[in-house]
Amino acid sequence: MRSIFISGALTVVAMLSCQHKPKTESPLAVVVKYVSAEIKGLKEDARQYIDVQSVYSKHIKDEDVDYEKVWEDQLEFRKNVGASKKIESCFSFYEYDIEEVSTDTQIAIVTFKSRTELGDETVYELQLINDKWVIVSIDYLKK
Repeated sequence: MRSIFISGALTVVAMLSCQHKPKTESPLAVVVKYVSAEIKGLKEDARQYIDVQSVYSKHIKDEDVDYEKVWEDQLEFRKNVGASKKIESCFSFYEYDIEEVSTDTQIAIVTFKSRTELGDETVYELQLINDKWVIVSIDYLKK
């Protein structure tokens, strides 16, 4: 009887230890999903990948600004520009050299460097928050 109990307990422990957490998406996957949602104007989808306050407070020093409103206006502008027949609305990832670097287990940098003669760069800094990568900074660098 005792051996049946021990065997059952070991089976339960083995089953519980085999359960694994869902895999955390890579920083690059998060940036790609964010850019795609942003271009399509999918505010709720894009919001899950960005800390709007962190990103916009770095560039806008006025504390009275509603960062959420600024971000929403930018999304709307990009969506409207993309609707134009003269401007392509998709992001051409193939025109960029893409690099992902993890500075430690909590911070990652994803860089998109244009292959065009302009050589512009977009740098996304992500932080691991609650087992999920979140964009906390976006820098647009001109050559």
